[in-house]
Amino acid sequence: MRILIGSESDDVLNGASKSQVEAGAGDDKIRVWSDSKVLAGDGNDTVRSWSDSNVDGGDGDDTVDVWSGSTVSGGDGNDSVRAWSESNVDGGAGNDVLEVWSDSRVDGGAGNDTIRAWSNTQVSGGDGDDVIDAWAESHVDGGAGNDNIYAWSDSYVSGGEGDDVIQVHSGSVASGGKGDDIVSLGPEATATFALGDGKDTLGVSVAGTLEFGEGFSADKMNVAYRDGSVVLSFEGNATDQITVKSGGPGLTVVFADGTRQLIEWEGRNNISISSVNSAYLQN
Repeated sequence: MRILIGSESDDVLNGASKSQVEAGAGDDKIRVWSDSKVLAGDGNDTVRSWSDSNVDGGDGDDTVDVWSGSTVSGGDGNDSVRAWSESNVDGGAGNDVLEVWSDSRVDGGAGNDTIRAWSNTQVSGGDGDDVIDAWAESHVDGGAGNDNIYAWSDSYVSGGEGDDVIQVHSGSVASGGKGDDIVSLGPEATATFALGDGKDTLGVSVAGTLEFGEGFSADKMNVAYRDGSVVLSFEGNATDQITVKSGGPGLTVVFADGTRQLIEWEGRNNISISSVNSAYLQN
């Protein structure tokens, strides 16, 4: 094991595998190999470490690059972190730019973060107006703020509180959460909507599904045609509404009691609502 101790100035510290670094204050440049532990301290630090390392950037606008299986805490500041697969990254407070590879976990923390995550990754945007791009089979929680989220196939996205813009690909599930959200669904994707979620806009490219939570029922649903879109509202509920913009044949809506309906339309005077069973949906 090699132990490196920095000063309160701008240090350059280079270590081998299994190094322990305490850089102290200053704008430090640190490079170590695998199985190392780095405490960069306050300052705008640059840290590069190989696999299975633990890096704490401390306060400041840090730049961190680690290999697979590592853990990174960016600390306060506008940090830039790049981590390979099976890593855990916490950006901390600040407007961070975080990029992680597959099978990782990332938390943007407070601030307007930009997060790019590869497949099968757990993403939490935290508070702030975040921009999140996640690949297939990922789980994304935008957190509070007006987030912009894009996720590939077979992912789950929750926008959280705020007026979010969400786009998901085939087989994904998206929930805008509370706020006036815009949700776009790829083929065979699903949107969920709960009481108090607000006035959302739903875009459906081919054939999508909308699942309502407890408190909504088919007998209370009103369907109207406005400006080329279909608007879904409910008797006795003045706060929740969904405007559906569809380029496909229609939308399947599912209620918590198991009721399934297919809404189809071709203009204002040609809207139909029909019951749908599970066998029909699978075909």
